[in-house]
Amino acid sequence: MSNSGGLDSDEEWRKRVHPDDLERVVAADAECIDGKIEKSEAKYRMLGRDGDWRWMRSVLRATERDSTGKAVRLLGTMTDITLLENAVDLAQAKEAELASLIVNAPVAMAVLALSGKFLLLNAACYRLLGYPEGTLRDRSLWRLANIEMMAELRTEVEGLIDGKVSTFTAEKQYERPDGSKVDFVVRMSKIRGNTSEQTRIVAQMIDITEKNRLAKLKDDFLATISHEMRTPLTVVHGALSLLQGLGELPGQSEKLLGLARRNSDRLLHLVNDLLDFQKLNSGQLSLQLEVVNVVDLVKQSVEEIEPLVSKFGVNITFDAVRKHLWVRADPLRAKQVITNLLSNAAKFAPPDGSIEVGLDETCTVSVTDHGRGISDEFRDRIFLPFSQQAEHSTRAREGSGLGLAISKGLVERMGGQIGFESAPNVRTTFWVRFPMAAEDERRSA
Repeated sequence: MSNSGGLDSDEEWRKRVHPDDLERVVAADAECIDGKIEKSEAKYRMLGRDGDWRWMRSVLRATERDSTGKAVRLLGTMTDITLLENAVDLAQAKEAELASLIVNAPVAMAVLALSGKFLLLNAACYRLLGYPEGTLRDRSLWRLANIEMMAELRTEVEGLIDGKVSTFTAEKQYERPDGSKVDFVVRMSKIRGNTSEQTRIVAQMIDITEKNRLAKLKDDFLATISHEMRTPLTVVHGALSLLQGLGELPGQSEKLLGLARRNSDRLLHLVNDLLDFQKLNSGQLSLQLEVVNVVDLVKQSVEEIEPLVSKFGVNITFDAVRKHLWVRADPLRAKQVITNLLSNAAKFAPPDGSIEVGLDETCTVSVTDHGRGISDEFRDRIFLPFSQQAEHSTRAREGSGLGLAISKGLVERMGGQIGFESAPNVRTTFWVRFPMAAEDERRSA
């Protein structure tokens, strides 16, 4: 044995090797010396001069043997691999910690190979997938029950496997082996290893079956109530309108009739909003797309809103770059969106202020007011349903909080875009861009 590392002798080396490792290393070296193996390799702990145990890797090779095969000349090397071993220990500890977290997680989690084979999964995952515990280890996720859905999911996950994306999220419905169905959200992320065989996919699956059931109940309830309310409300609204047209009424009757008419308007508007929102959410709202002159739509909307803004002492102007700008849209729904933006501007414009309506070459309608603007904390929620900014000074704030959510849904269903820019106490501009009609469609319009 060489004296590498400052060892004085074979006896000194033996004294420093950890007692639990010495017999194993000496036995391996003896096999090499006796000619049973070509070389011996061993990993063991060795006491350093500083009193700490160091991990060493030794290789002993015979460079010359006698006629019996016994070594007469040896070449040995020792390498300090302490840092490498510490790194391996740390990695194994982290892996064990991750495995413990996954096994004890309250939500369904699994670790997969890139092939989709289960390497580790917890009890919650077995329950969600509908298999007895211990039966899925080394099986492939892609070959479980509901093969068709799993094949679709595998295709969608290809980008994650190929490294094009780092995470993948989807909502799926899975049919268990017993025929029961579960809605779940799956989120997958890739943990890269040194090789593809060492790379892992961590999957997290959250059961949203009950959440979807309650959401459907809510939608069905809103739809039923809205439908049931709209018919009698329409009758009441029509009767009130008819009474107002009969001429002057005695005493407080006219005032009370006007109050009833205004409140029936509000209720009817609320019911219609609820119905539109429910239809958008359920995909049941149908659109009749055609080539229309958006300039005319904006003009009509401005004319209809003028009585409201003039009552507030607000001036409204409209400026279009051309007399004809052709878009593909549902004219009734496009006008509904524009009217909603104008109505909101009228609510927020200051007394004696102004609303500027513009229409540019890209078929973008802009509506600008100079009120308080959109607060920072409300910006991210402004297009969410039932959202209203807390602003006590706003006039006529009555509403469902659905107008902008419905407008966004309608515009996107028509293939357009909607957005806003706001500088508090300076100006707020909401804009909507409708898809431009093709050249041949414009010519035939």
